[in-house]
Amino acid sequence: MHTHYLPITKSGWFYLWLSLAALILFANYSNQFKEIELANLNIWSNNNSERLTQSAVVRIIDIEFDQTGFDKVQKLAKKHPNATFGFIGNYSKEFLDQISNRKLKGDPINAVFFSRNHSSVSNIEKRDNQRGIFIHQVENINWKTSIDHRFTLQPKILDNRFYLLWREGDQFYPSFISQLLNESMSQGSKSTININSGLFTANKFLINNHVHRFSYDGSIYISGNLKNTSTFENALETESNLNLILIDDLFFDEGGMIAKALDHLLIDDYLVQNWFSLLLSWVSLLVCSFVVLKIGKVKFRSQVVVVTGTILALIAIQIIFTNLSLWFPIHLTVLFVLLSWIIQLGYWKEQQLFSQRLSGLGGEEKPSKKLKKIKAEKAFGADEQTSSKNSTSQNSSQSEDEVLAQTLVIDKNEAAGTHLTNTLLKVENFGRYQVEGILGKGAMGVVYQGVDPKIHRHVAIKTLQLGDDIDDRSLKENKERFFREAETAGNLSHANIVTIYDVGEQVHANSNSLLGYIAMDLLTGAPLSEYVHEGKLLPPSLVYQLMIQMADALDYAHQKNVIHRDIKPGNIIYDDEIQRGTLTDFGIAYMSDHSKTKTGTIMGSPYYMSPEQVIGKKVDARSDIFSLGVTFYQLLSGHLPFVGESIASVAYHITKSKHKSVSHWNSKLPSSATRISNKAMQKDVNKRYQNMQQFKQALINALKRDFKKLPLS
Repeated sequence: MHTHYLPITKSGWFYLWLSLAALILFANYSNQFKEIELANLNIWSNNNSERLTQSAVVRIIDIEFDQTGFDKVQKLAKKHPNATFGFIGNYSKEFLDQISNRKLKGDPINAVFFSRNHSSVSNIEKRDNQRGIFIHQVENINWKTSIDHRFTLQPKILDNRFYLLWREGDQFYPSFISQLLNESMSQGSKSTININSGLFTANKFLINNHVHRFSYDGSIYISGNLKNTSTFENALETESNLNLILIDDLFFDEGGMIAKALDHLLIDDYLVQNWFSLLLSWVSLLVCSFVVLKIGKVKFRSQVVVVTGTILALIAIQIIFTNLSLWFPIHLTVLFVLLSWIIQLGYWKEQQLFSQRLSGLGGEEKPSKKLKKIKAEKAFGADEQTSSKNSTSQNSSQSEDEVLAQTLVIDKNEAAGTHLTNTLLKVENFGRYQVEGILGKGAMGVVYQGVDPKIHRHVAIKTLQLGDDIDDRSLKENKERFFREAETAGNLSHANIVTIYDVGEQVHANSNSLLGYIAMDLLTGAPLSEYVHEGKLLPPSLVYQLMIQMADALDYAHQKNVIHRDIKPGNIIYDDEIQRGTLTDFGIAYMSDHSKTKTGTIMGSPYYMSPEQVIGKKVDARSDIFSLGVTFYQLLSGHLPFVGESIASVAYHITKSKHKSVSHWNSKLPSSATRISNKAMQKDVNKRYQNMQQFKQALINALKRDFKKLPLS
């Protein structure tokens, strides 16, 4: 038997990956990884440090915006007559008036004022080619226009990104940085920045025939240290011809970053992100993440090589793009690669541990090996009371579906190599019951038809056949499990539960083999497993009727503290003449007030097990509700809700996967079929029906409403 795993994209791990991925994307959108991206940018800044030269940008931080400050500015203007002044801070009215008066006297200071709520830039006509740019819109601006002052807005500056444009409604405007760049490069011509020429998909504008590019969103990427600050005295004494002087009173904290941006812009040392690099970054994120999610079947060392190679390839692509002055961010992709790797490692570890537990394996054996230490007991009752033709010897090899349909008892502590004798024994009587023939043969023994000669009652005699190769411990456990059926079902008296008449054990005279036997009601009809295939399905209203009968029977059993644990169509005998179902095979049932089952033992039929049965937890009545829900689903649709090619695969679907709606297979079913089956098969026991009475009442209500029928008496 080979182990087939549930695809990771259908597991809970994938949904965890999606949740964490969404969290990372949100964090990236809110700029939580700016330090990581800035560090990445700084690597290439250090590599390109030889391109940086002494620029004509000076930032002065010891001038206040008052009368004294204006006098200092006036001295600097005389020293550097062609300089453009950029003012960043909290301006007094006196200071602004002095700037205006100087302009009126004919020797104006070429000044641009940084602001967060003013601008006097004239509106730029909207053109069709502006559609290629997308910039965050600035709202709630209080306009102030003046021929004396140029106030211009600077969009929010990030640690690594500087916006050259901003937008208000349908209009685009140069930012404070762009306006200063324009003033300083126009050589006193006072020309308006030619922003219109850049509003197309090429994302660039011209200043005196010099092209300045920007990203698709109007930004540029700059790395490196902040521009060094200077003092008034140093700027006044310098012999260099300064053309851009920033006066910063430190009221805002953008001054140093603006100086750095201007420094890099003047020497064209910056990066932009165009549509191609942006698209490639997202494609690489998706491709790399899904590749890493799919490498779980290779060895861990090979996974390390793949992950490392992926990251190195991303770095190589980034180097190529950087040499083209394009920014290709990889921090987000690297985070996704590492996240995907951790997720798939957790997924495969869970798969291996889960498969080992189901197969009874320990240690480091691979889950693909054939399952061992499994003792499969085929249910004697309904599965073997079909006809006498089943009395012939069965083929020892069974298909996977046959194994999954059987009742399994998986004990992780059980010794390997245990098997049961299947030899047919010639028996004339069991106690007072005379044998009339053989009804069927199973893994543990034979089901005979017998008669009580005193009252002429015909019965089915279920036997436990033990060979000499069974060790003492297994003999004891199998006997306990066998006679538990008599102990539990024998104490139950219900019209829809098989009646137990007698129980005993005897030594077979010819072989000295010990035989246990249970004499029970000889049922007529066929197991419901005969009606779970398309073309042979029972009418939906009849399925509701039978499930009501089973829910009533199990509700009675649960009140007696008996949990069946093996509800399935094969354990329900349907007599079509009286339209009655009878629940059989209490072989693995237990008393809920004192369980005889060891912790870690898994019992039940894999297709019908509840999640808590699958993982070996203690079960209660709600486990039977889940199994009856699976039976209800299968009888209505002809399909099982949880399937797979191995026990591990089926069990994983039961515990982790969402089943298809029953209406998926039959759209003509009433909505109650989906509602009831979904609630009964909730993986969380607290979300199911909490007792069989609730389950039964839901079925009765649906039967009355959807089929206009009353439950059969």
